[in-house]
Amino acid sequence: MFGFLALMVALIIAVRLSHLYARVEKLERALKKTSAASAVERKLPSASAAGTERTVPSQVSTVATEAESLSSGRVGVRSFKAQTRENKVDEIVAWLARDWPMKAGAVLLVIAVGWFVTYAFINDWIGPVGRIALGLLFGLLLLLVGARRAALARTQGNVLMFVGAAAVLVTLLAGITVYEMFSVPTALTVILATVIFMALQSLEQKNEALAAATLAFGGLAPSFVISLTNIDTVFLYLFVLMLGSLWLTGKVGWRSLNPIVLAAILAYSFVLPVIFHFEKTIFNILFVSLFVAMFFFGNLSVIVRSVRVGLAEVAVAVGTGVLFVYWVWMLATENSQVSLWLTLGAFLFAFGAYVVFLRTCVLATTLVYSGLALALLAIATAFELSGNDLLLAYVLEFGLAAAVLAGISRSLSARATAATATGLFLLPVLMSFSPIERIFNGIRPGYPVGAIRVPEDTAEIFLAKGPTLSQMIPDLLPLAAICAAALAIAAVAAGNVSAATEARVKFVNTVLVRIFAAVAGAYAMLLVWFLSHLFLPTAAMAVFVALTIYTLFGIGFYIEGTRSDHSAYKAAAAVLLAIVLFRLFLVEFWQMSIVVKIITFFVIGGLFVSTAFLATRKKD
Repeated sequence: MFGFLALMVALIIAVRLSHLYARVEKLERALKKTSAASAVERKLPSASAAGTERTVPSQVSTVATEAESLSSGRVGVRSFKAQTRENKVDEIVAWLARDWPMKAGAVLLVIAVGWFVTYAFINDWIGPVGRIALGLLFGLLLLLVGARRAALARTQGNVLMFVGAAAVLVTLLAGITVYEMFSVPTALTVILATVIFMALQSLEQKNEALAAATLAFGGLAPSFVISLTNIDTVFLYLFVLMLGSLWLTGKVGWRSLNPIVLAAILAYSFVLPVIFHFEKTIFNILFVSLFVAMFFFGNLSVIVRSVRVGLAEVAVAVGTGVLFVYWVWMLATENSQVSLWLTLGAFLFAFGAYVVFLRTCVLATTLVYSGLALALLAIATAFELSGNDLLLAYVLEFGLAAAVLAGISRSLSARATAATATGLFLLPVLMSFSPIERIFNGIRPGYPVGAIRVPEDTAEIFLAKGPTLSQMIPDLLPLAAICAAALAIAAVAAGNVSAATEARVKFVNTVLVRIFAAVAGAYAMLLVWFLSHLFLPTAAMAVFVALTIYTLFGIGFYIEGTRSDHSAYKAAAAVLLAIVLFRLFLVEFWQMSIVVKIITFFVIGGLFVSTAFLATRKKD
């Protein structure tokens, strides 16, 4: 007991000495400012002219201000802040370097107290109630001392407050797990009171970093007792924590707080149903709905009031969407309910995108909310459809979204909208690989619909029926839809090229035209190949017709590119004609019969030769 009293006395003496040291430093800085200003005034020459006399005070004031800023270290602070924004590692190192004896002493103090309490427990100097009371008293004392110390030395005071909060948390955990003196709701209430106290201190200091660290501490606290409580208690605790975060953000505009609390809610949302048997009670549904609604409308309020968007707002928007999807999946009992709620959520996020764009005209956040609405709609569609039906629906949804983005790229950020449009259309393109593979497997080795097939991968000759057209149509329709959608998007972008006045917008839309025209051309080539094999009576005739069509289109592009000196047409011609030549010499040269080979090479060779007579270069 005497050791503990001596420790408290030493702590009080150290705090008083630190107060005196801070006052001496403050007086020294004031003396430096005064001496610097007087020295500058003495060095300035006396002016004889009236105009010169009028300029002397301003010169003195300017130089004195510069000297004062140099003496007080403000220039160094500004440069230091600029460097710390660029490198977070340097910021952490600088924080550790600032008042490092204080931080090291705090760690040693916590270790010493732990050893002292352990020694006292072993020798039974202090009973269970005294031990818990001692721990809480020690934590409370550090909180109060830290709050007072922060008025003079912010870093030192904040370190003391966090040590005190940690002492309170450890004591409460010991009271719950070792002595069973507290219930979990009581402990969480005390922790919540500690968090509120530290949050108010951060508000008084106008210190966003302290508030963020406090909320992170508050979000981490329930994880230590999560197995000893129930889901309702944790939800109630997180709800109060969320209200505090939204209140602080709305009051002082600290943007980093909401993502921290939302991350904690997401983490507990994923963990709690695994630990506990989740029951779909009105209480749980109410809290989940409040979490989503409060973060959704709170984030919209922050964006609209500040008229600027940062990474924090984007993170909250995405996190809210993830939270909504997860809890809809957890709470809904049937797929129809999931799709219905997700569709309603899609309309809600689309409304958010409209409000954000209407009030701020910030494209990035508008795209984020629109993307979330589209993602919810896509997930809802996946719960209702599957296979080729799902692919057709995705072509419609993502193709329409890409066309809208291509249409507005003329008036907004062309590069961002064009990249987003291309990325959206990538999903149906990737999903189409499955029907393409099925069609290739169905027509292998290329025999027509309903004909007799002789497989080439076996030495034994037997007869087999080829695929029917009705079997191939479900796989062909998505490919035709992708081709048509890509052509439509390319047409929209081509209209932007004609109407654009800025060179940058014209260039981006030109690239967009070429990308989607290439996609449409690739799927058109696939459709020609598949349809020729499905409708023509022999495989050789199907190959001949397909290669002839490729050659005709390639020659057409070549002629137009040569006449107009258009690089895109020339590139398309080179690709088509190269495909024809490679197919002829690498495949058909060895597989075709001699009669079919003569006809094919004669016709396609004649078409190639005709380019010399049809293509005339544009004269300068």
